[in-house]
Amino acid sequence: MNSAAHDPGRTPLVVRTLARARKLASKREKLGRLIARVRERVESHQRARLILAGAMALGLLAAALKPGLNLAPITLAIFIPPFAWLVILTRNRSRFLARLTRWNRFLERQENRLRGLPSAKSTNLPALSAEGEFVAHDLGLFGTHSLWGLVDETITADGRRELGRAFLSAPATAEEIVVRQNSVKAFRPERWFFTKLTFERDSGDELTFSANEARNSMMQPFVPRWFGAALIAVSILWIVAWTYALQFTSGATLVFMGFITANFALLFQAGPVFERGLSLSHHLGQLSSIFAALERRTKSSSRVRELCPMTSMAGPAREAKRIDRVLGILGVKTNPILHLLLNSLMPWSSIGSWLLERQRRRVHQSLPICMSELAQIEVLGSLVVFDHFQTSLYPTVNSARLSFEGLFHPLIDRDHVIANDFGFGDGISLGLLTGSNMSGKSTFLRAVGLNQILANMGAPVFAEAMRTKPMAVETCIEVSDSLRDGVSYFYAEVRRLKALIDHSKRGDGVLFLIDEIFRGTNNRERHIGSRAVVRALARAQGAQGFVSTHDLELTSLAEAETAVTNLHFRETVEAGKMAFSYRLHPGPSPTTNALRIMEMEGLPVEISS
Repeated sequence: MNSAAHDPGRTPLVVRTLARARKLASKREKLGRLIARVRERVESHQRARLILAGAMALGLLAAALKPGLNLAPITLAIFIPPFAWLVILTRNRSRFLARLTRWNRFLERQENRLRGLPSAKSTNLPALSAEGEFVAHDLGLFGTHSLWGLVDETITADGRRELGRAFLSAPATAEEIVVRQNSVKAFRPERWFFTKLTFERDSGDELTFSANEARNSMMQPFVPRWFGAALIAVSILWIVAWTYALQFTSGATLVFMGFITANFALLFQAGPVFERGLSLSHHLGQLSSIFAALERRTKSSSRVRELCPMTSMAGPAREAKRIDRVLGILGVKTNPILHLLLNSLMPWSSIGSWLLERQRRRVHQSLPICMSELAQIEVLGSLVVFDHFQTSLYPTVNSARLSFEGLFHPLIDRDHVIANDFGFGDGISLGLLTGSNMSGKSTFLRAVGLNQILANMGAPVFAEAMRTKPMAVETCIEVSDSLRDGVSYFYAEVRRLKALIDHSKRGDGVLFLIDEIFRGTNNRERHIGSRAVVRALARAQGAQGFVSTHDLELTSLAEAETAVTNLHFRETVEAGKMAFSYRLHPGPSPTTNALRIMEMEGLPVEISS
C-alpha cells in the first residue's frame, strides 16, 4: 500500500482518547468538589482546635488564680479528650486530602496527555551522543511538550535515566521487543499499584537528593577496619573487670579503669558514627515509603517479585528500620551524663557503632541493586500507565517494510490531529516528500519517528495498525548553527547527513527522516547534492525512510531509482485563503504556495496566471 484514502475525520483511536479525556475531566470535576469539602473540614477542625486550646488555656489560668477550687484537673479532663480527638481527625483527613490532591494531579496529567497537550518536569538524563542529541531535538523527545511528557511516570533520578536510555538506546531484536510488549501487557493488572507509586513524584527532587546522599553516606566505612577486633578486646576486658568486681577481687578498680580508658579511646577512634548514621537514616527514610510499598507488593504479586528479587529479599525499608533501632542505642550520646554512665559500665556505644557499621555494609551491598530494580519498575510502570490511558495498539515488529494505518503525531491537540496511512511496497525504501509550505511534511516526519521510537521501546503506538522492524531513528530536521564550534548551518547539515548515510550503509536497520534537504545552499548545488544523498540512501541495504524537499526536479529520481517513490502534501484555495488537509498523497506535488504566501502577507510580488 502506498497511500490510503483514510477519512480526514478522526480515527477510532483519536475518538476513544478524546472520549476518555472528557470522562477524566468529569471525574476531576467531581474530585475537585470532594477536595474542596475535605479541605473545608480540615480547616474547620483546625479552627476548633484553636478554640479548644484557647478555652483550655483560660481554664488553666482560672485554676492558677484560684488554686483552692482545684479547677486544673477538671479543665484538663474536659478539654484534652476532644482536643486529642480533633488532632487525630485533622491528621487523618489531612492525609486523605493529600492523597486526593495527588490523585487529582495524576488524572490532570493523563487528561492533558489524552488531548495531546502534555507537560513534563525537568529531566536528569544520561549524556547523549551527538546523534542522540540530534534525534532528541528534532523529534521533541524531551522537554515541556514532548514524548517524555506523554510517557514519564518515573519518581527517581535512576528511573528517569533508565527511561531516557529506553528512548534512545539501540533497538533490540524483534524477539526482544515482543518480550517487552508482552511484559507490559502482563503487568496491566498491576496498574493501580504503579499509579499509587507515582504519587511520590511530588517529592521527586528530594528523592533524587536523598538517593545520591544515601549512596555517598555508604561509600566509606563508619569505623576503621580494625574496629571489630578492638571491640572484642575491649569486651573481654569488660568481662574480666565485672568478674573481678563480682568476686570482690582486689585489683577490680584497676581493671575497670583500664576498660573505661580502652572503651572511650575506641569511641574516640570511631569518630562521628552517630552523626553519619543519622544522615544515612534520614536519606533512607525518604526512600522508605517507596520501598515499603514495593516490598509489600513483592509478597502478593509473583510478577513484581520476579522483577525485584533483591528488594524482596534484602528489604531496604526493613533495613532502614534496623538502622533506626541501632541509632536508638547510640542516641544516648545526646545525653552526656547517661552516655558517660553507660559507657563506664559497658561498651554500649562501641557495640552500637559496630552494629551500625554492619548495617551499613548490608545496605551498601543491596541498595544499589534495589535502586536498579526500582528504576526498572518505574519504566515498566510508565509504560503500563501509558498503555492504559493513551494507546494499547502494539505494532508488529517482524515486517521487513514499514507500513501503518491511521498514524498520527501524539503531541498535537487531538481536536485537530490528522492521521495518515502509508506503506513501503516491495523494493521501495525511500519516500520523497514534496509539497507546499505548512502542508504537514515536517509533522509527518516527526510522527513517523516518534512512533518508531515507541515501537523500539516495546511500547504501544499512535496508530490503528503498524508493521515495522527494529530500526535506529536518524534525523536531519532542525540543524542549528554551532557558533561555539564555528560551524555554519550548511556545514553542520553536511556533517549530519554524512553521519546519517554512514549509519544507513551498515545494514543494521535505520529509519532516516530528512526535512528540506540542503536548504542552506543555492539551487544548483542543492539539486546536485540532494540527488547524491537520495541515491545513496535509496541504495543502502536495511535503511528506509523519508526525505522532504522543495526541489520538484528531484521527483524525476523515481524514474531512475526503483527504491524511490514520490509522495506529497497539498493545499487548496477557498475564498481566497489557503486550506490544508495534511493528508499524504501519492506522486509529486502539483502545486506550490511560496509566492501566494508572500502575496497574502503584502510583499510586492506578481503571480502570473
